[in-house]
This record gives sequence, C-alpha cells and structure tokens, in this order.
Amino acid sequence: MLTVGKSMPVGNVSATVEITHVYTGDMGLKGTTFTDYYNIGGFTSSNAAIVEFKVDDVGLWSLKPIGSDFVPCYDSLMPFRSRTLKSDPDDIRYDHHLTLAGEIEKIDKAKPEDRTSLLRELLTHRTPEVSAWSVRKLAVTDTDPARRVLNELADKPDIDQPIAGQIALDQVLYKSKKKNWYESKVRKALLRSWVDGKPNDFDAHSILQRISSASQGGELPEKYFAELAQAAAENNNWPRAARLDAISCVGRIAGRSPYEESTHMWLFTYVQKNEDIAFRRAAAFAMYYMTLNPVHIKAVEAHLTTEPNKEIVQTLRAAIKEAKQPKKP
Repeated sequence: MLTVGKSMPVGNVSATVEITHVYTGDMGLKGTTFTDYYNIGGFTSSNAAIVEFKVDDVGLWSLKPIGSDFVPCYDSLMPFRSRTLKSDPDDIRYDHHLTLAGEIEKIDKAKPEDRTSLLRELLTHRTPEVSAWSVRKLAVTDTDPARRVLNELADKPDIDQPIAGQIALDQVLYKSKKKNWYESKVRKALLRSWVDGKPNDFDAHSILQRISSASQGGELPEKYFAELAQAAAENNNWPRAARLDAISCVGRIAGRSPYEESTHMWLFTYVQKNEDIAFRRAAAFAMYYMTLNPVHIKAVEAHLTTEPNKEIVQTLRAAIKEAKQPKKP
C-alpha cells in the first residue's frame, strides 16, 4: 500500500496499491498502481474489504480492466474473494494462497501443450488450495486432454488428492455431468469416504460446507445429505467442533423440507440418551430448526417432564412453540 485514506466510522476508505509482482496476466502492470477500498463501519454491498488497510501491507489481488484502470474482482477459480492480505488476522490461509499464486505462475509460463499434464500433477499437491484450483482450471480448459483427465477422475477419483481438491471435483463433475453424477455409485463412495475419514478442522468444515451447499442447491438428494451429516457426527475421528456442527446441519436440512421419520428419531435419541451434554444441546437446537408434527410434539412434551438440563428444556419448549405457530400460506 502506498497510501491509505483516513479511517472513517462509515463509508469506504480508499488505498493506492502498487503492483510489485504479476503472477499471471499483463506483465507490463508491474510497477503501476490501482485503487482499492475497505469498509469496517458496517455492512457494505460493494467489493470493499472488511479489514482496515495499512501502509506497507502486502497481499494478493485478482484484477480486471475497467477502461484504462484495473479494479479488484471475484475470480471463481480462486479460494478468496478479490484479495487476500497477509496482515488480516482472520486470513489464516494467506501462506497457502501465496503457494497457489506461485503454482499459477508456473502454469502460465509453461507451453500450452504442457499445461494439462502439469495441472494433472497439481491435483495431488499437498496445499489444498492448489489441488482445488487445478481441478477448476481443468474444468475451464476447453481441450480434449483436459476433458479426458476429468472423465478419468469421474470413473475413479484420486484418493491421494487433498479433500479440497476432491470437493472441487465433486462440484465440477456435477456441473458438467448432472444426472450422470447426481446419484452415481462413484460419487456416493467419494462422499462417504469424506465422512468416514479422519479430517482436520479445515477439511471437516469444508466437507460440511460442501454437503450443505450441495443439498440446498439441489445437487444432492436431501435424504442422503442427512445420512452423511449423521455419519460425520458419529465419527469419533472427526474434530469435536465439527461433529457438533454436523448435528446442527441435520436439523437445518430437515427444516428446509419434509424430513424422514428416522431423521427426527436420530436427533431425539441424541437429546434423550447421549452422555455428552454438548451433543444433547446441539441435537435440541437441531430439532428447533425442524417443524415438529403433533406426534413429535407429544413425545417431546413427555420428555420435558424428566429433562434435567435447563438450556435443553428452553430450547425444546421453543421448538414446540415454533411448531404450533400458524404457517403462512
């Protein structure tokens, strides 16, 4: 950052950013400047950053030309929106983004005929962001070699890929193959391997995010989503926080559509019998997301007479009250 405007309680603050390195694109931009903005005063619908810029900050930006100028823009292939800053305390993946930028530069400098093979090698790169980007890049590379790689992966996913790369593969294959991928045996085995595995915090969060977004977007059968989330919650090899989040996910998906009786019973059993109070609370909150039917309400009311935890009692009473509210036509 060469200069940064005065911090304000509301409104965008401008900053002049010098381009010191171009990883891909117009190499003549090195040494030139562009204007970026931040806004920490509240909600903004603009593309402004939500972290305060500082002089001498460094980062990575995706830029697009607007007239004779360049502005930050969203690139769907990248793991960040518009920019990623080294000084941002919430941007814990900055070093991974920097590694990705270096690999993108190598691909950009390679001969066109060599790029697909290089992208294929990056699929198993240990940096998750690199693996995911290579999948997305193959998907937008309109060549027969690139299509062959993706078709091979559709028949036999590479289990050596980081989870982020496997998630990107699921996304691009659904987009390109639709029904042929929707409920394929290969896909089911791939998704099941995610929830049956031993992910770290980052991977577990990414898995739940993908399963949830796929369900909401109609890219995954809702019943199967609930089964996957339940499997994650019951997997002792998953991080504890992610398992609790998986329980909440079960309730959220059940609240968006008619749910299976087995889904309600799974959550209610957690509330009644699980030995871990945190898991019982999570299941109670998950039931709040659901629309309890009269039979369920009666069972929950009976349980309330013996439930010792005040927080669970309050949550279940709120769930009953919400279920009894007249529904809008």
